[in-house]
Amino acid sequence: MLKFAPAWVIITSAAGLGAKRRLASTTGRIAVISPPNKPIYRSASLVVLPLLLATIVTACGSTKADKAENSKSSGQVVHDLLQTGESAFRRGDVKLADKCFNEALTAAMQADRYGRNVALALNDLALTTSIDKDRSPAGKKNLPQAIAYQKRALDLEERLSGAESLDVAYDLNNLGVWYGTNEQWKEGGEALARAAKIREKKLGEKSVLLAVTLGNLAENYSHQKRYDEAISLYNRAATIYENDGSPTEAARAHDKEAGLYLDQGKTAPAVKVLRQVLALREKAFGKDNILVAETLNNIAVTEMTAGHNAVAEPLFDRAYKIVKKQSDREIIDSVKMGYRKCLQNMGKNAEAEKLGREI
Repeated sequence: MLKFAPAWVIITSAAGLGAKRRLASTTGRIAVISPPNKPIYRSASLVVLPLLLATIVTACGSTKADKAENSKSSGQVVHDLLQTGESAFRRGDVKLADKCFNEALTAAMQADRYGRNVALALNDLALTTSIDKDRSPAGKKNLPQAIAYQKRALDLEERLSGAESLDVAYDLNNLGVWYGTNEQWKEGGEALARAAKIREKKLGEKSVLLAVTLGNLAENYSHQKRYDEAISLYNRAATIYENDGSPTEAARAHDKEAGLYLDQGKTAPAVKVLRQVLALREKAFGKDNILVAETLNNIAVTEMTAGHNAVAEPLFDRAYKIVKKQSDREIIDSVKMGYRKCLQNMGKNAEAEKLGREI
């Protein structure tokens, strides 16, 4: 299907849920959502890191009260470093974020090497490790390290809060995504299935966090060619999002669902789902939005492929009128090509030629 904008992989801070998303805890976590909206760039007053680290003091020769105060100060240092790192990441400064997360891990390990702050720092480090400092994917060479960080975080969370806690589900969700990014589909599917089971048990079948993991699991299963299961999971995720009042997320899930039908040559169910996407996008963005045009074009192409040229023609016409006003030449030409083909199929060669001459 033609895509005018990035589709489903979302890597974002937990504060973006509402996403790609995972609820922010007071301790600060970064969430990973599989197949990315761009980060939310937000200004933040940066903390001077050396001054923060200078507040970590050793407790040699101190009283119990001193040690308790030092532990509290260390915890605040870790918290500030994580928050600063997450703010930097949302602004697109991956280099600073990575530095903050590494220093947070060092500080947390000094305070309590088996504590939750260590797990939080490892979780965030997995994200910055998996991408280059310009936010592009770093390639497979870094993914084993990202996976190792996430597995360490998971192990700590299981020790601290039990095998079925929501914190464990967070780490399983992220671990499943990293495995998938590294094309370890079986391992990723197992982690995501476990995360989904925990979230459904703890949060209920209508939870948006459950929908996030269901979408990730569907993406994983699609790569394993487990199409029926993946389609069902995307549909479940879309239903949750729609009931939650999130039509854009519901549309994304349904769009992926339709793509799986098309991958199997099943045009009729694909069109049915794409029309759901169209209704959701019109509701969210209005009738002249570029994503509406994308969906109109995809329905038209699918209908034309099935031989339904008369159905496709007005869809192409709507899509073309939208993209002419809003898009670059590549997108306009792509829609025009399908539209001309449809007109030619119907024997409307003069109209097709006229369309071809339009600039």
